Amino acid sequence: MCYSAQLVQDHREYLRAFPGAKVGIEEFARLTEARWSGQKALIPKGMAHSFLYSDRPEDQEVAGHLRRYDELHEHDLRAELASQQLRLEKAEADLKVKETKKARDSLRIAGNKIKNLQRQLADLERRELLPKDSRVYPQSYAPVLVKIDGELRILPMRYLLRPQGRPPEFDKEYSGCYNARRDNLQKFWRKQFGVTHGVVMMERFYENVSHHDYEQRPLTADEKPTSVVVEFEPGDGKTMFVACLWSHWQGAGDDLHSFAIITDEPPPEVRETGHDRCVVQIKRERVEEWLDATGKSDEQLLEILSDRPQVRYQHRLLKTELPAG
Repeated sequence: MCYSAQLVQDHREYLRAFPGAKVGIEEFARLTEARWSGQKALIPKGMAHSFLYSDRPEDQEVAGHLRRYDELHEHDLRAELASQQLRLEKAEADLKVKETKKARDSLRIAGNKIKNLQRQLADLERRELLPKDSRVYPQSYAPVLVKIDGELRILPMRYLLRPQGRPPEFDKEYSGCYNARRDNLQKFWRKQFGVTHGVVMMERFYENVSHHDYEQRPLTADEKPTSVVVEFEPGDGKTMFVACLWSHWQGAGDDLHSFAIITDEPPPEVRETGHDRCVVQIKRERVEEWLDATGKSDEQLLEILSDRPQVRYQHRLLKTELPAG
C-alpha cells in the first residue's frame, strides 16, 4: 500500500508539463470556500502556496478563500493559545500555594499545548516550502490530471476514492481505497477502470514495513513486531507520472472528487525492503493515452500500465513506528 506520497502540489507545474491542460478553477474555488465555511478538507500547504503566491489572475479567487481560512485559523489558534497561557499561569500560582497532582498535570498539559500552538502559528506564517508541505496521506487533497470531454484538466481530489453511488460511510468501511491493486482493476474497480483515469505527478512515496522484514530476518523469540517507514524515490531523480483512478461523487448537497493510486507487484529492490506493493508509473509519452480510455480494451489499458519507465528505486529508512498491531 502507498500509504503516503510526496506529490507535486503546484498546479502550475502541471501546466508546464502539460501545456494544453486547464486548471479546474471552479473546483478549486468550491473546495477552498467550503473549507473556510467549516467543511473539513485537508489541503496541503504546498497546494495553498501555489495559489497564494500565483501571479495568474484566474487564481485570485482561490487565493482569497485560502487567505480567509488562514485568518480564521490564526484567530482560533491565538484564542486557544491565550486560554492555555491563562491555564499555565493558574497552575503555577496554585503550585506556589500547594503542590498537587492536579496542578502539576495542568501545568504539564498547558505547557505542551502552548508549544504545539506556537509551532502551528509559526508553520502558518512560514512562506518557504518544505518537502512535508507536498506530502499527502489518506483524506488529503492533491491536484490530479484527468481528461474530460477531450480536454486535459487539473482538478483537486481527495486521496481516498469514494465511488459515485456509494454512501459516505464507504470511506470508513473501505478505508484502504486510496490504493487500487492492479490485479483487482477488472473486479472491484470495474466502474472506474476503463472509464475515469487520472495521473498524479509524484516525487517520492512511503511505506510502512515490518522492521524484521526490512532487515530480512525472522522475529526473535522475545521480540514484539514493530514497523518502520521507508521512503522510496526513483534513482534518476525524475518526477514520476503515476496512474490513478478517480470518481466524481455527488449526494446530500455535497460534491467530492476523489482518487486512488494504482499499485502492483514491486520490483526486486522494493521487495527486498520487506514491502509487497509499488506505485505504477506511466511513461510521459503515454500519459494522454492512459487518460483517454474511451474505446480501449482492458488488454490495451493493462499494456500501458506494463510499459513502464526503466527506473530503479532508491530507499532510506526514516523512523521506527509504534508496535505493529
